[in-house]
Amino acid sequence: MTAILRLGLRLTLDAGREALVRLVVVAAAVAVGVTVLLCVAADFHAYSTTTGRACWECTTGTSPSKVSPDGSAELWNYSTDDYQGRTIERLDVAVLGAGAPVLPGLTRMPSAGQYYASPAMRRLLDSVPAQELGNRYPGTFAGLIGDAALSSPDELVVVVGEPQPTIGAQDSTTAVTAIAHGSSVNVTAFGYRFGFGLVALALFVPLLVLIGVATRLAAARRETRYAAMRLVGATNGQIGVIASMETFAGAMAGALLGVAGFLVLRSTLARAAVTGLSYFPAVVTPTGWGYSAAVVGVPVCAALGAVWSLRRVRIDPLGVTRRGTPRPPRIWGPILLLLGLAVFIAVPGNSNTFPLTFLGMALMMVGLVVGGSWLTVRLGALVARTTSGPSTLLATRRLSDDPRAAARAVSGLVLAVFLGTAIAAIVPPLISTQNHVGGGTLSGVLRAGFSSQSTPGLSPQAGSELLAELGGYPGAKVLPLYVVPRADARSLPPGVKLPPGATITGGSGVACGGGGGCATSLSALSCAQLSALPALGSCPVGAVDVEGDFAKVLLEDNMLSISQDLPVVTAHSTSGTYPLSTLRLGTVLVQTTDPATMERVRTLLTPYSRQVGASTPVTFGEVAGSRAVLYNEAQHGAIAVTAVILLVAACSLAVSVAGGVLERKRPFTLLRLTGTPVSALYKVALIESAVPLLGAAVLAGAAGLLVAMRVVRQLGATGTSIALPDLTYALAVGGGLVFSLALVCASLPLLRHVTDPDSVRFE
Repeated sequence: MTAILRLGLRLTLDAGREALVRLVVVAAAVAVGVTVLLCVAADFHAYSTTTGRACWECTTGTSPSKVSPDGSAELWNYSTDDYQGRTIERLDVAVLGAGAPVLPGLTRMPSAGQYYASPAMRRLLDSVPAQELGNRYPGTFAGLIGDAALSSPDELVVVVGEPQPTIGAQDSTTAVTAIAHGSSVNVTAFGYRFGFGLVALALFVPLLVLIGVATRLAAARRETRYAAMRLVGATNGQIGVIASMETFAGAMAGALLGVAGFLVLRSTLARAAVTGLSYFPAVVTPTGWGYSAAVVGVPVCAALGAVWSLRRVRIDPLGVTRRGTPRPPRIWGPILLLLGLAVFIAVPGNSNTFPLTFLGMALMMVGLVVGGSWLTVRLGALVARTTSGPSTLLATRRLSDDPRAAARAVSGLVLAVFLGTAIAAIVPPLISTQNHVGGGTLSGVLRAGFSSQSTPGLSPQAGSELLAELGGYPGAKVLPLYVVPRADARSLPPGVKLPPGATITGGSGVACGGGGGCATSLSALSCAQLSALPALGSCPVGAVDVEGDFAKVLLEDNMLSISQDLPVVTAHSTSGTYPLSTLRLGTVLVQTTDPATMERVRTLLTPYSRQVGASTPVTFGEVAGSRAVLYNEAQHGAIAVTAVILLVAACSLAVSVAGGVLERKRPFTLLRLTGTPVSALYKVALIESAVPLLGAAVLAGAAGLLVAMRVVRQLGATGTSIALPDLTYALAVGGGLVFSLALVCASLPLLRHVTDPDSVRFE
């Protein structure tokens, strides 16, 4: 066995230029594959670890009136704040005794008049005027919040110490005796896991193809060599050891290079905001199992694949000379593609149906890969019927004889076109519809509510004082919505009843419940002030003030949901019959084009909103912008993944073409000896690559557009259509296809070299 290992090592390292080239290609292919797979595994581990951390924000408590006499509790009031579209987590707390629980990342809770801030929050507070942000958090800075309480180094968190009477008077305050240690229920977790699964699946196929093509480089010539060894007495086991040694050495070198490549990219990967926030570098790791699979599993699998590729030699040493035409591909691939498309379109997209949605996408991707050989046969026959010439005849005959090899070489490119087309057609219309609801005039509108079940808005005096202060901000347009002083219990739609004991609170703060009706969110407003926001509608002719059901505008933060109910005020709206100055102020809508003024207005409104347990006011555009950030991050990530797939698949295609030239050295050389010009052989190799590539790319692009139509129809506004491919898509996908064909052309000079009639020699 030692002698066989030495022979295998010698054939690997000292068997001429061809063996060295094969070793380098295998190492490079495995290095690319391992680097990419480790990056995906590390990113998924970082996401899982971050979302699975102890969720102190999930802490729940009891009524402050039930606080234990021993004082081992504290009053909590958790809410969210905003600054120019960035979300800030805010916790107001009043410690009631020495035994009160302490937040992770802190050594003690802040006393009244103190606050703790995360590092990113501290930097933000130091960089902006106090009137825009700092004045929202009374007291002095007491220290930084540790990483144990944070999901990201970019997370904005502030813990404010408040006097017990102040925080006790707020509606949403609870008494807490223990901090939650479980993970949060993330409603977007299914979506991100779905995305990671798709990325892993999309990357796995082209990487597997690249490694497989590289390990099979010049397989036909090696089979002949190994068959000769079998004829002189070598056993199947010895041949397997020699073959696996060649591939294992290259794969091991590639795996180590891949690990080194991942370590170089690790810091960059940590800064990638896949979920809108970056990760702590320590959690961006594929873990020990990931490293083990890369360093041990990949080389072992590559070696086993090399042994499997020599199965004909193991059966019969003369078997390599008795080759028959493989059976034609079946129609299973197109069937899987159509089945996956049907499942994806038919299943509604929500967290409960994500497994079926993922199954549909997986079936489509598998169908595109498996169905490539069936499509190649049909395209080859079509090209043969519509064109003529010896090059076309040779290429189409080759495609019909071995369509699986031709389709396998372009399978990664097909998946890249599929994913790239779908993402390019989905993201732009979703962002566009979010930003253009109401003609785009609502994006800069800030909404602040002052109603709760126990407090139906600000008193007329407090409301007048607040409106007077808002009037002092230059360029700010203010639309006050007053609480209608009656509870109009209107019936729910026919057949719809609330569960026993259920309640619904409208924007006016009037509750209704299980009796089959509910109070509407009726508000009164001034027609003169309504003109500042024409997207909400216009009053009837002659009306001074009107009533309107502003439920969507008051309660929804999704611009697409609001768009279905615009305009709210129409010519049929009911005119008011009372002076607005005598009503309680339920909500104000403020619009300004100056970001600094908007933040000062938000600072002014924050105490009023917090008094009734509402979060800090946000603009509709900020909500749409936060979604747009995630959409854009998804698009950029998808384009990056597509680019990686294109690069890997293009390399795979080039290696496949080069391998095909080496395997067909004898027939191509004989053709040149019989007078066939080398340009004709160039056309053969180019047609063999271009026909399956372009045909499968068109099919994948069409499938991607169908997927985009279904997603946009569900998530976009009514009438929203998919976007046509833009410049980014053209550069990423179109440029990738051109680059792939360029690599094929670059490998063609090898054909001239190996078929040179002046150096004819056959083993």
